[in-house]
Amino acid sequence: MKYDADFANPSRDHGDRHIPQPAGGAQKRIFDVVLAGVAIICLLPLMIAIALLVRLADRGPILHFERRRSPGGEAFDCYSFRKLPVDWRLRLGQHLSRHPDELASWIMTERLKDDILLTPVGRVLHRTGLDDLPQLLNVLFGDMSFVGPPSLPVDRGFVKKGSSAQFCRPGMISDCHATAGGVRNGEMAAASYAAQWSFLGDLKILVRAIGGLFQAERFQLDH
Repeated sequence: MKYDADFANPSRDHGDRHIPQPAGGAQKRIFDVVLAGVAIICLLPLMIAIALLVRLADRGPILHFERRRSPGGEAFDCYSFRKLPVDWRLRLGQHLSRHPDELASWIMTERLKDDILLTPVGRVLHRTGLDDLPQLLNVLFGDMSFVGPPSLPVDRGFVKKGSSAQFCRPGMISDCHATAGGVRNGEMAAASYAAQWSFLGDLKILVRAIGGLFQAERFQLDH
């Protein structure tokens, strides 16, 4: 789930700011581990229920593994509940053969109008953002943080080693505009976030994200 947080202006020059460790250091990491552990324990019944629904829908795998990259270039498997049917490639081919006008859109964005490929359970998960709950494991394992810059697909390149962008774990909650703007904007957002990180700033973003759960337009959902 990616909340539209107001990160610091990425156009500012942070080249003279040396960041020797991931943004927030041990303080941020301890906070992530404790909060992820508590969240997993509290949400375990819900996650088990979702897992059963996903499994019973078409007897396919419960989790989807998407290869993602941190702003610094480190690749990892990003977890989410599976939203597509096991035969989605066949259904995609059939749909595009009937609607060739949507082929260009699929090639550019890998998305279809109204997300017709999603299973009924997947549609609910997509609208509520519950499909991203398994990313709590990514946070616990150290691949991600609760708040941070957006992750990037592995096939879209990576920033140069030594950039301050590599000192950020990608966040479950991150700047939607940087993701939509491509790799360069993602790198700039990461450098800005790392240079201006504060614990209070992360807490404010978390509060806004939780508050957004009760609003009609709250999250911009990815995958």
